[in-house]
Amino acid sequence: MITILLACYNGERYLREQLDSLLGQTVRDFTIAARDDGSADRTLEILLEYQRAYPAIITVESAKENGGGAKYNFWQLMSSQRDDYLMLCDQDDVWLPDKIERTLQKMKELERRFGVGTPLAIHTDLRVVDEDLRLLAPSYRERAGIDFSRLAFRFQLVQATMTGCTVMYNRALAAFFDKAPRFFVMHDWWVMLTASAFGQVGQVLEPTLLYRQHRDNAVGAEDVRSLGFRLKQLVHFREARRRMLETYLQAESFLLLYRGRLSPEQLELLETFCSIPKRRKLGRWKTARRLGVYRGGLLRSAARFLLI
Repeated sequence: MITILLACYNGERYLREQLDSLLGQTVRDFTIAARDDGSADRTLEILLEYQRAYPAIITVESAKENGGGAKYNFWQLMSSQRDDYLMLCDQDDVWLPDKIERTLQKMKELERRFGVGTPLAIHTDLRVVDEDLRLLAPSYRERAGIDFSRLAFRFQLVQATMTGCTVMYNRALAAFFDKAPRFFVMHDWWVMLTASAFGQVGQVLEPTLLYRQHRDNAVGAEDVRSLGFRLKQLVHFREARRRMLETYLQAESFLLLYRGRLSPEQLELLETFCSIPKRRKLGRWKTARRLGVYRGGLLRSAARFLLI
């Protein structure tokens, strides 16, 4: 069985379209666990309306007040829900009809290769659209300059290549999410870190959903090839450096939480990576280069070394 984890907050404008796209999937053997994070609009009312219409499929949980962001809302679902397979779902996208079918097919393929007891995660590409679902880019992977082949744990330390709203993971991986980390940048990044450290990751290179871009996006899909993006990175130097420093905090949390499960090589990698901010500039460069922790693409790699 599959459980879709739907995290919501002030999503009344797009929520019905998303729910209808879930209910229109070619695979029907799933349930939806929705959680409203203290919305001030009609989000909860809409969720309860759909729950009444589909009581065997949809369950709704509501927080009394906002928990501080999408990543915490998703973590509440990830830590409480268990099933054979779980899928992360944003409130404002639209799933293509065969999203579940195609993702599950890839999951079954990995299970045949590595066994059902292996922690597994699958993610896919997306079509980028505007708020009215007009196409902006046929591939998020290409627009954002993400290399899906960079699956090694050391790469995931500095750049998440997984987009949460495309993800399916299995019961074996879900078992790692019983305790919240001290710090994590985003929930989907933590999923990718965990899967790359302790299991296997698979990709579907084709888009399986419409990734809606609007002013309220928690995370957007910027075109990294554009001049505007490059200028923005230069202007917002402090913000870029803050995001880089968060990678070290996240790695420290990962090391603290999973030290007893890590291999000697992973322990050495994490301990050395976490020591980088404490070193002098030249030492930081040399250590990062020796570890092979760099972001995909020439521009991103160069920017990281400038910020270190």
